[in-house]
Amino acid sequence: MSGRVRIPVEQRFWEKVSRRGYDECWPWLAGTYPRGYGKFSIAKGDLEQKKAGYMGAHRVAFRLVHGRWPENALHGCDNKACCNALNPAHVHEGTQQQNLQEMTERGRRAYGPRLATNKVGADSTWARHMRGKTENGDANHHP
Repeated sequence: MSGRVRIPVEQRFWEKVSRRGYDECWPWLAGTYPRGYGKFSIAKGDLEQKKAGYMGAHRVAFRLVHGRWPENALHGCDNKACCNALNPAHVHEGTQQQNLQEMTERGRRAYGPRLATNKVGADSTWARHMRGKTENGDANHHP
């Protein structure tokens, strides 16, 4: 043992969230995934985890507030950084199908050239990235 004091996971998590009023977003203040969702490091054994790794901060918030893991944690507020699982208008449980339906209803579901990960078509993110690399003579280097 290194002699380091282990901070409880709940304390470590909530220190990274700006908890505000019940009806407000509670923004995640630490690291994020590339698409803007908060990410939180979980140690093996913390919150019933079988292995260490990163988890979505909104999912961890749901687990800490409700005492169980959600099937999926959905953002009712459309703020990817929000961790207000106390208010279901912000973070609530749902299925993948419900998530896709909510995304479509709110105009957030990308199709075709709007899809950031779409690797087909001259106007796709990947095509623009590769054109820039080729023009600079560095087509084999990927970020």
